[in-house]
Amino acid sequence: MELTIALLDKNDQVTLKKITPDKIETSDHLMMEVFPKEDLNENRLKENSEIFGVFYSTEKPEIPEDSGLFILPLSQINLERNMPENEILPAIKEFSSHQSLKSIFKSFGEIFLLSENMAKLYTENRNDFFKSLWKHCLQTLCPFSLEIFYFNLNPKKENTLLLQKISGINKPKYDGCSLEEEKMFDTMKEFITPIPNMISHDLEKHEVTLSGQIQGTNFLIMVKTLNFTLMQKTFFTTLLKGINYQLGTKTSK
Repeated sequence: MELTIALLDKNDQVTLKKITPDKIETSDHLMMEVFPKEDLNENRLKENSEIFGVFYSTEKPEIPEDSGLFILPLSQINLERNMPENEILPAIKEFSSHQSLKSIFKSFGEIFLLSENMAKLYTENRNDFFKSLWKHCLQTLCPFSLEIFYFNLNPKKENTLLLQKISGINKPKYDGCSLEEEKMFDTMKEFITPIPNMISHDLEKHEVTLSGQIQGTNFLIMVKTLNFTLMQKTFFTTLLKGINYQLGTKTSK
């Protein structure tokens, strides 16, 4: 696993903490180095490509909303700048669990309208649909890595489908799939059923693979998260069943 958080102080100093299974790497930067006003590739730090959380100690910084999965006061997470390393990951895990539950409870309260709106979106634009699903996965799973593989209409060949993916935890990134990813998807195909399913859950690596179908068309979600609970699985299953109910379920090809 690799998870990065940014801690901001009152002097526009940013402390990045990159957390891996073996160690925590800490580096200090100026605000403009990590969050430049103009998001140019040559100016933006590589470490900032995927930031789990931005936590500030004073006023909310004037940075883009997609600078981190979370942009919140430091007081909302049980974390201190100089706390022992062995206490950092448990604090982040507790925080992400709380945020996930809060989002799930809110979404369950709107599940019928949410299912209806997403079903309509699927019929209009698949990229927009999976971007919406990507957003809900971010909110309810609180991942530090997320990839969704799905079939879209092939613009180069009429009446055919093309395997694509949307990934990232800050900004959505649309890409075609590599040959290795296509082979992976083909291998997983036998485990994908009309009923939303968890194919695998590696507790040690924090990796979860979810699958489902929309109108009989397969998709996969590969997520890395500190927590994966029965509540999260139940919400995923309920949402997908609701969307298919709105659309009408068909047999997988």
